[in-house]
Amino acid sequence: MIDYEGLPATKNYYDTLGTVITPKAWQALRGPRRNAHRIPPNTPELIAERAAVIFAAKTATAKEEESARLSAGAWIWIARDDDNAAAAEAVAIAMSSCERTSFTSAPELAKAWNGGELFGPNSKSHAVDPYRDPPVLVIADVGASRMREETDALLELLGDRRRHKRATLFASTFTGKSVGRALGAAGGNPERIHELIELISAGVREGRQS
Repeated sequence: MIDYEGLPATKNYYDTLGTVITPKAWQALRGPRRNAHRIPPNTPELIAERAAVIFAAKTATAKEEESARLSAGAWIWIARDDDNAAAAEAVAIAMSSCERTSFTSAPELAKAWNGGELFGPNSKSHAVDPYRDPPVLVIADVGASRMREETDALLELLGDRRRHKRATLFASTFTGKSVGRALGAAGGNPERIHELIELISAGVREGRQS
């Protein structure tokens, strides 16, 4: 006998369809839900603690709205005077997602890119591979690396994420305009900086509509 409690539709629906899955199987299919409300792996402890407080103060409706935006692949830019405050807010939004989440920082990406080789399995383009696939990614300290490699690493990563409509949250002490000046001061190529800013701006504009 089938226990219909917890199934995604009514008993009448399955009587008509002639197919039934158990609640246990349905939970397995819904798998990503088990990740909801979790701090993304590798989040620094201070940021994680602040994010947990921010998340706890949110209403259920706000969490549902954020989850829907992230499921649609929204890009969100959070600019605050303090880099940890910006990152904590971004992580708190990511916690609303039912998908797999991950955390990194622009300085970490720049250092990984700088340490990569030109070709082969350890090439620079592979340096960002761990962050291509997570459905939701938090990138903290955007514009703060003071390394020219930040521009190249972000372009490689974000171009791929936008093509696949993967949600990305940017945390920074810079706005979309001032971050370009910071990247330029770090020695980034002006044309590639412009390309990066255009890419991020387009993604954030689309994210506001989701």
